[in-house]
Amino acid sequence: RLQLKPDSLDDVLRRSIEPFRPRAEARNIEVALAVSTDLPYAMMDRTRISQVVANLLENAIRHTPEGGTVSLTAEAGSPGMDRITVADTGEGIPPNELPSVFDRLYRTDPSRARATGGVGLGLTIAKQLVEAHGGTITVESEPHKGTLFAFELPLASVNG
Repeated sequence: RLQLKPDSLDDVLRRSIEPFRPRAEARNIEVALAVSTDLPYAMMDRTRISQVVANLLENAIRHTPEGGTVSLTAEAGSPGMDRITVADTGEGIPPNELPSVFDRLYRTDPSRARATGGVGLGLTIAKQLVEAHGGTITVESEPHKGTLFAFELPLASVNG
């Protein structure tokens, strides 16, 4: 069950990104965070949104080659929403696989073992959590150029 309350995305994202910095730095991957200064509070369960962000960051770092970049941003989204994006300069996802990335147990590389590639539940759970918040999640990708996951969360108050 979600514990929804008005909360700062800036704080959640800053806390979420820190555990990933050492691993990214070890692979010479730049991790950037940009949060709009006037971003209104979102109505969210901090723990669950942290879980969504952690999953997206984990995937982005895993699929970004040495010397690449992973960017986490938060800004105004569609009306009444905040928008969070995780973008990478990684290997990308083939166009024919994009419609399936949120499917339960789906992995873009079926040859990967559970130990190295997960069980294919992370994006399914992320989608369910975002939708339980009343938001949406999308993916855009271009092979060999990178991937961008974006999700939106309702504002704590439509008036700001």
